[in-house]
Order: sequence, then structure tokens, then C-alpha cells
Amino acid sequence: DQDGTPVALDNEAVANFVGWAYYKADGTFTMYNLDDTPKMQGDWSVNWQGTERTLVAKDADGNVLFTRVVPITELTGTVFTYRVIPDAANPGVYFDIIHTPTNHAEPTPTAEAPAPGAPAPAPVENAPQLAETGSPAMGIVIGLGAAALVGGGALLAARRIRARQN
Repeated sequence: DQDGTPVALDNEAVANFVGWAYYKADGTFTMYNLDDTPKMQGDWSVNWQGTERTLVAKDADGNVLFTRVVPITELTGTVFTYRVIPDAANPGVYFDIIHTPTNHAEPTPTAEAPAPGAPAPAPVENAPQLAETGSPAMGIVIGLGAAALVGGGALLAARRIRARQN
């Protein structure tokens, strides 16, 4: 958090960011929960300055569910960190979501598990200061793959959440 205190994975301000994500070089992404069940899919991009990441979540038919823009606080070959601010009225309270490499393979949808994007998450306004929260999720690793963000085709996993001072 903003004070440098580690945050529990089931904290409602960060629980929705717990899982696995695969950012592909073609500008698409898929995300899964820690149990490899589908979470969402869509398109992603990083602005040319490398200061903002945009996600456009889509349902299985390609309809836009929501757009989320977050500021990037660090982007290197081995670390990708973005910031979420749960309450726009209080920007001094934030959480930095930190991603580091992992080798977790992308899950394959099965007949028992719907394709990513179903069920659809609740819509979120297009605003960098909003964080979408979800049900508590326990786990050791907060996983997000950001191969195309950092190059080399490596998947990334957020192994911890830590704060950066302004």
C-alpha cells in the first residue's frame, strides 16, 4: 500500500487483481483465477510513453464490458508495476500491483469451464483512479502475465503487492 505495508491477497481493494494473465503480442489478453478458471479476456495496450496500460475487457462475442486505464509505475524487462487507487476522492491511498516472471502455463478452456470472458465482470468506468474489487481470493502468488509488455515472451506473476512512495 501507500505506506509500504504488504497487503493480504484477500483484501477487497486488491483481490480482483489476484490470478493469471497472458498479454499477447497481438494486443489481446486472457486472465484466469488462481484455480485456472476463466476471469476475463479482451485487448490491451501501453501508451507510447510507457506510463499507462489500458485494458478493454470483452465478452465471448467481442462486446466491450469495460475499459480500465492504470498508471504504470515501473516497466522493465523483469518488473511490471501498475497502481490502483480505489477511491478517486482519496488518491493518497493506493496499491501498487507488482509483477515478476513466472513459468505458469496458460490454462486451456475445457467443456466444463467457459471460455475467458464468461461470466462477465461488472462494468467499470474508464478511469485510472478506479480499482475493480471482487470476492476474496487466497493464494501465494498474484499472477499476471505481461509477456508483450516486457518482451522476450516471458510470463509475469505478481508475487507481492508493495507500495511506492510518491
